[in-house]
Parts: sequence; structure tokens; C-alpha cells
Amino acid sequence: MKKRMIPALLLASSLMFGAVLLPSDVAPSAVVEAAEDRLPAPVGIKAKSAPTSVTLMWDKVDGADYYRVYQYDIKTRKYTMYKAVKRTECTVTGLESGKTCYFSIAAVKIDGDRAIAGEKSKVGRTSTKKVPAIPEYSDYGFYDSNALTDDNIEFFVVSKELESADDCKALTDKYLDALRDKGFTLKSISTVGSTVVDNGLYVYTAYEVKYKGDTVGMISDGYVEMTEGGYAAVLTYFHADDWD
Repeated sequence: MKKRMIPALLLASSLMFGAVLLPSDVAPSAVVEAAEDRLPAPVGIKAKSAPTSVTLMWDKVDGADYYRVYQYDIKTRKYTMYKAVKRTECTVTGLESGKTCYFSIAAVKIDGDRAIAGEKSKVGRTSTKKVPAIPEYSDYGFYDSNALTDDNIEFFVVSKELESADDCKALTDKYLDALRDKGFTLKSISTVGSTVVDNGLYVYTAYEVKYKGDTVGMISDGYVEMTEGGYAAVLTYFHADDWD
């Protein structure tokens, strides 16, 4: 996925942090913030922005065994530990398009059976890339959003029974044209495939959906040839974070 480099993070005031989980291969009995021998705060922090994620990068801190990355909520003035990482890079996913985000990073070193947290970097501000909302399929055809369900994926399923596969294609093409009109580009990433579902045979084509060069999701469109007769047009939209 093509990403645009964001300038070095803007700096704000540093705040206190809470206890955190450690990487699975690092398990001292306690995490402390002792004043002695604390490592300095990471510097050289930069960010790469994508529609639903931000990748943070920073300079290596000598003596650090790993780093803790915190996400800051400016409204509540509280930190949440997002992840502990050994590399000088961390990608924060599941963010909203066009959202302003605040982060801070601390280096941690292991001393015997304890981990000593270093100084925290000043709060850095960046933003995810702004992407237009995906059009509602209901504007372009009848649909039943409950026909397929998943906690993280938006499903649009046309429930109107049609007379032919060509009728289904015409209905879903209308929606794909609406995506293109909003500035999205579609690239076919699979030949026509098929799978058996509860009420018949589902035939589909998959497309990678991009906006200004960044992948934002995947569209799978096609139709179900129902066992009881007739056809139903089917279209599913997967957010970029929900597929590889």
C-alpha cells in the first residue's frame, strides 16, 4: 500500500503512564518507574499516515530491551498502552479516516527480575488520511444487511429475487459505478470464483478498493443462484484492516 510520509510529530507536554502488559518473551516480575538509571525518551519520532492506520518510527535508544507505545486521548487526558514492541517501529491500526491521533513512546530496560521504564517522549500529534465514506448500497438496490453478519466487516446483501444473473450484475455494477464517482478505484484481484452457501451457489468477483493510491478495502460482488429458484444479487465490503 502506498503511504505518504508525515513530517516529524508535533510536540506537546508529557504526562504520566499506567502499568502495561509486556511482550510475551519478556516477563520480569515487576515493571517500575524508578528514578535511577532511567533511559532517555526516544527521539526522532516520525509517522507514516494511511486511511485507517498510523506507523510510528523512532531512533534506537541504547540499552533499551523494548519500547512501550501509548495512545493519548486529548479529551480525557489519559494514556492507553497500545503495544509493547522490540523494534523501533509500531503500526497502530483500526483508526478512523481523517482522525487526529496522539502518541507517546518510552524505552524500557530489564534489570534482573524487573523492567525499568524510561523517560516518556513528548506527546506527538498526527492524523490518518481522509477518505470519503463508502456509499450506502441501499441507494442503488434493495438489500438486507442481516443476511450475513460479522463484527468487523460491513455486509451488503441484495435480497430482492431477480430473474437472471444479468439482472444481478446490472444492480451491483450500479453500486461499483457510485464508488468510482466518489474517487475510488477498483482493481480486480481474483477471477470469478464460486462457493456454496445455505441457499444456493454464490458466484463472485473480488476487487481491491483504493483511494488516492491507498488501499481502503475490498469489494466482492456477484450473485446467488438460489436452490428454490431465482437469483439474488450480493455485494460485500471489507474494511482494509479486515483482510490481508
